[in-house]
Amino acid sequence: QITLANFVNPAGLDPRGQNLYAETAASGTPQVGAPAANGMGSLQQRFIEEVPLKALADSFGKDAEAIRLSLFRLRQRLRSCVQKRLTVGGPHG
Repeated sequence: QITLANFVNPAGLDPRGQNLYAETAASGTPQVGAPAANGMGSLQQRFIEEVPLKALADSFGKDAEAIRLSLFRLRQRLRSCVQKRLTVGGPHG
């Protein structure tokens, strides 16, 4: 039989790699039980979890927008620094 574990704060688990996580004080102690019992998740044979593609695409879109904004701000700062250096005393300062 398969046993499942729920945590009060799953975000507090310590990622160990390869889909392995360790309990921490932040995650709380696990509540262990059988699938579909006492609020535990259920399991199905030969079932692949579907990732909501729209949510995934939205996430990538937000990340790309944040990167573009950071690059834009970086270019502005670089232009400002170059302009200040040229007006103060040329390329050798």
